[in-house]
Amino acid sequence: MRKGKVLAIPLAVAVLVAGCAGQPPGDELLPKDDEVTAWVPDGGRTVLLEATTGLCDKEAHAQVEESPEKVRIGVFIEGGDEPCLLAGVARVFEIPLSRPLGDRELVANDDAPYRRARERPTGKQDLKLTIDVVD
Repeated sequence: MRKGKVLAIPLAVAVLVAGCAGQPPGDELLPKDDEVTAWVPDGGRTVLLEATTGLCDKEAHAQVEESPEKVRIGVFIEGGDEPCLLAGVARVFEIPLSRPLGDRELVANDDAPYRRARERPTGKQDLKLTIDVVD
């Protein structure tokens, strides 16, 4: 998979991917936020973000910036219809890392230790979902 490629998956499939009740050994699961769930499958080379805001047909892409100390991941969602919040539509964004997550911790954009991703509006119909991975 190339850097920055994004997958859009219906909610039913996203729930199956997430593992419903239990994650396989080695998975690191972040607590679920109202808007975003993030997790790192065993092996640590990919970060998965599930957005449950109901984004309908909006276009999306991911951007990754890596350094020895930090990995900044942004998912940008633009255009399309108004958000269909009542539809319960979800998207899963699969974001590859150049090296395994290892002992680094997945944290919120402001490096807060409560370990969750957040949604940040950036314009009229634009959403920016960002997380940091830090040592």
